[in-house]
Amino acid sequence: REEEWDYSNTKRLEVAKRYVESIDEGNRAEWRDRILEFSKTESDDLATFPVYYEFLAYLAEQKPDLALELVRDHEARMRPFLIPLISGLRASEHGADLEEIVKRWIAEGTHLVAIAKSLFKGSAQRLDTLSAVVARAAELDDRDAISIAMGMAASLHGEGAQRAKAVFMQGLRA
Repeated sequence: REEEWDYSNTKRLEVAKRYVESIDEGNRAEWRDRILEFSKTESDDLATFPVYYEFLAYLAEQKPDLALELVRDHEARMRPFLIPLISGLRASEHGADLEEIVKRWIAEGTHLVAIAKSLFKGSAQRLDTLSAVVARAAELDDRDAISIAMGMAASLHGEGAQRAKAVFMQGLRA
């Protein structure tokens, strides 16, 4: 049958969402271990992981306790996948907990690129975070983080966030 051979990302995303929805207290540890195992896969081409990224973002939004555990207790393993976890957690009931972690990372000068990239959705209200990334990246001479943050600011400005111009200019000066 034709539909059995449909391996499109649409179907994969539907299945990924069902997996997230199936997570409960009885299988939470098993899913945590699976996610940690899956996250061992290394690739320079993040396009390899689009469904996994969506899975993690949805997980973070729908199962924020598990996502916070992954971010807090398994930061090194989850480093390549922080962007979707941060994005999803921002949309969850634990957004304030995430912001405390992000503030700590900025102070430590860690994960600046991931923080900046995580601001691609609905981020006009988080220009202060983007500005803090630029400031810390400038202190560390982290040109990659500055460049990414400038790109995010330009994108947000293009979407109508007028204050984003100031963040872009901050990065340009840095």
